[in-house]
Amino acid sequence: MIILSSSTVKPDNLAPVWNEIWRVKNVPATADLVIKVMDKDEGSVTDDFIGQIKTSVTPGTKELEIEGPVFRRSRGTFWLKVIAPKHLQCTY
Repeated sequence: MIILSSSTVKPDNLAPVWNEIWRVKNVPATADLVIKVMDKDEGSVTDDFIGQIKTSVTPGTKELEIEGPVFRRSRGTFWLKVIAPKHLQCTY
């Protein structure tokens, strides 16, 4: 299953912060979340690929490194919080 979503564009910012909420339903607990980070330039036909993040959808707050395309070097940090509905959360 592939679900596509886009954030708002943060123009002229070298350290953008989004603080956005994406709500996605019916995601299997074993799914992976892949986020692609792109740079949008005004007037350009295509966007530049900065890097990507891949993580599980297990609940919790995560600090993830954005892996760039060249030698998989770090391109920055991405903070993510995954919240599952209460009835789907495990209690140990």
